[in-house]
Amino acid sequence: MTEFADAKSILSILAMAAGMGTELTLRVEGPDEQLAADAIRDLFAEGFGEI
Repeated sequence: MTEFADAKSILSILAMAAGMGTELTLRVEGPDEQLAADAIRDLFAEGFGEI
């Protein structure tokens, strides 16, 4: 299992193979880091549109 993923690469994210219930730590960097963190939080909260 991959230890980290670059969110700019869907292949990097998929390679994590993190299933439901997996605990993840989010680290964001850059001028729009708060916006990115909020968007990712919302994706998880909404179940990625799957649940």
